[in-house]
Amino acid sequence: MSNVLLSKLSSELADLDGQVSQIDQQISQLRRKKAELIQKKQALERKIEMKTNEDSDVVLDRWDQDSFPWSDEANQILKNKFRLEKFRPLQSAAINAVMSKEDAIVILSTGGGKSLCYQLPALLAKGLTLVISPLVSLVEDQIMQLQKLGIDAASLNANTPKDEAKRVEQAITKGSTELRLLYVTPEKLAKSKRMMNQLEKSLGVGYLKLIAIDEVHCCSQWGHDFRTDYSFLNVLKRQFKGVPILGLTATATSNVLDDVKKMLGIPVAIVFRAGFNRANLNYKVLTKPGSEDECVEKIVRTIKRKFSGKTGIIYCLSRNDCEKLAKSLKANGIRAKHYHAYMEPVDRSAAHQKWVSGEIQVIVATVAFGMGIDKPDVRFVIHHSLPKSIENYYQESGRAGRDGLPATCILYYRMSDIFKQSSMIQQEQTGIANLYNMVRYASDTVTCRRVKLAEHFEEAWEPSWCQKQCDVCEKSSNSPGTATEDVSKEAVVVINIIEENLSSAKDGSGRITGNKLLDLLSKKLKGRRTKDFCEKLIVHLLLESYLQEDFHYTVYSVISYVVVGLKWRVYNRKDEIPMTLDNTKKGRAEENNRKRKAAVTSSDEEVDVGDDDDMPTNRSNLSILLTHLSRVDDDRMDTEEVEQRSSTAFRPLSVKCGVFGAQDGSGYAEFGNTRVLAQILGPDGDGKWEEDHAKVVVTLKGVENETSVAEWRAELTSSASAVIFVNKYPGKVIEIEITVLSDDGGVLSTAITAMALALAHSGIEHMGLTASVHVAMRPNGDYITDPSTSESSGILGGVTFAFVPNLDQTTCVDLYGRIPLKAARPLLEFARQRAITIVPAIHKAIVNSVKERKL
Repeated sequence: MSNVLLSKLSSELADLDGQVSQIDQQISQLRRKKAELIQKKQALERKIEMKTNEDSDVVLDRWDQDSFPWSDEANQILKNKFRLEKFRPLQSAAINAVMSKEDAIVILSTGGGKSLCYQLPALLAKGLTLVISPLVSLVEDQIMQLQKLGIDAASLNANTPKDEAKRVEQAITKGSTELRLLYVTPEKLAKSKRMMNQLEKSLGVGYLKLIAIDEVHCCSQWGHDFRTDYSFLNVLKRQFKGVPILGLTATATSNVLDDVKKMLGIPVAIVFRAGFNRANLNYKVLTKPGSEDECVEKIVRTIKRKFSGKTGIIYCLSRNDCEKLAKSLKANGIRAKHYHAYMEPVDRSAAHQKWVSGEIQVIVATVAFGMGIDKPDVRFVIHHSLPKSIENYYQESGRAGRDGLPATCILYYRMSDIFKQSSMIQQEQTGIANLYNMVRYASDTVTCRRVKLAEHFEEAWEPSWCQKQCDVCEKSSNSPGTATEDVSKEAVVVINIIEENLSSAKDGSGRITGNKLLDLLSKKLKGRRTKDFCEKLIVHLLLESYLQEDFHYTVYSVISYVVVGLKWRVYNRKDEIPMTLDNTKKGRAEENNRKRKAAVTSSDEEVDVGDDDDMPTNRSNLSILLTHLSRVDDDRMDTEEVEQRSSTAFRPLSVKCGVFGAQDGSGYAEFGNTRVLAQILGPDGDGKWEEDHAKVVVTLKGVENETSVAEWRAELTSSASAVIFVNKYPGKVIEIEITVLSDDGGVLSTAITAMALALAHSGIEHMGLTASVHVAMRPNGDYITDPSTSESSGILGGVTFAFVPNLDQTTCVDLYGRIPLKAARPLLEFARQRAITIVPAIHKAIVNSVKERKL
């Protein structure tokens, strides 16, 4: 080839390279322009939504008035029959609409008072209101409540006695009785021609006044809970002309609403929609621990420390999970009971009633539990597993705080739950799409939780309105922000693993599950990326369709495999794949090698064994020892560095403990200038031991801070000596009065010792007596031993060492808070040295005291 031709070709190649480079620049510019336009579009959508809300306000103003002919009577019925002082938002408007014979759909959050929207019109109209509701057990509960108010209500189902069924049927067709509400399931209507004929007769005599459809979102195939029998309800408008239809639900997107209107034949139905926000609810998403035992421990710590004695619900994915978790909670001293659809109706009803009455603190349930429950004082709802949709999560978490007081909604999330859930709902028309929306909510550590909910329910919302009532907004003020990183190279590794796995299997068995993919990817990227990063990457690629699930059906189960997605098949290898990461967790393992001087304020991996509020956890928790000591014992600090870290002045600590005077059942402990007296008052108030469960009731005196009282009471009732009492003496209750005579710090450790002595001096138990020392870390890196109440604010976390009689040694029994790993090592070493000199002396004083009493 001549030099001239070669030169010409080289010139053409360079020209083409230049054109490609220009196109790449144009693509980058277009991407930036696209991002700007998307932001403008979202801003306009928010404005349109707010304008739509203004239009809705105009509609609401029309109906929310006291000038209707029935308004005075409605207010009288509200006060005299339902014993309520005033209507809640939208109730009056909905009642006026249906009394005006208008079709309507009411969207009110859980606990918003939907049932009154048809119960009160039933009394106003002086005829029959047909209520279509999906769950028989909840129907029976509503009927019982109505009958207590003197309102004649009934249901027709397979369990209805013959005499009652005959009475109801006669009332329907003759219309000459006081029966005002008839509850039926959609299945009953769909399968009973006799029922439909009777309703036609009722309409003929002018008795049928209103048809109310509860959980109306079940009509829509776009809904999160579509039920086939609801599709039969499309005949109601044609068959019962002139009778208004009222649909009620807690959640519905615009797609669902349009589908419901079309299916029911009510295209111009008035929609009354309340805002999604529940201001009293605090939303949290926490990383679900890798093992079930760790998850149980975390839930137990949270309930005992934050919700001691308070009512709650824990939702699980399966009945097996429910039963296991309920059993574990009971083993840890928490009054719990499982609830699921496979239980006998009488057992389900008994569990529900015990929970409502307060005999059970926590109900551990599947989604079979919850719709229509009437318990306002639920202080927490915990999701042990990922819900199948945002609508389900919103409804289930919304069962907390119906009394308007603060409540907490905690969701434990881990990638493995995605595949468990998807295998169960993959045949639903919109099941996977709904699930992935839920995953986007759970995996997003950047966006305000309420913003995510608002986006889903098509409402306008600003993050500042959240008032730090979610985990994202709580940490945002102290967070270093986020960073968008190109993960295209890592994505190639993921795809290669999947394809290599397939090609290496001769029999076509090379399919790979999500969990197996995570294990292989973590090994491939070891030293460069953390396992947490790898998990987030797989989820990100799945949500963005670079990966997709492929379901394999066996006789016994459905298995989810991860395969290459459609988006990857058209992916240009030069394009970026952006993924948003917390700056604190960018996933690079080498970040854990920073110098120790930045340990306290750095973003290294953290020892996080408390709950996410970074508050002290149960001092008697021994189970975390093996998990976390292995991470620090291999890297001890030398003596010089420990001395440097302990430069903070510590108060002198003298140890005195024994019986108070000559009285049995008392304990006295003095650490330095802190003095505590514990006195056993005896069994519960009526002098009898309870039969159902053992417990220790603690009364605190001499403590002014109410928060400290609640926290210390929870710690004392779950301390080692209290737990030993509960386990050894089932069916007994003991009351102990703790009096803080003086507080110079370390009062909790002092109180635990005093209480243990009181139990021993009464002859109840002394084998579990122990002594402990607690060292906490401040944000500036200083240590403080047994911090007082005022000193406890703002600490990062801490460690407790105790003498454990069964082990006959002083050892670490608790780590809590969020402490960078390299900062935890010297903290542990310092606390260990401090404990070796102090704890045995305390324990010796306890033992001597017990010996003196000859116990």
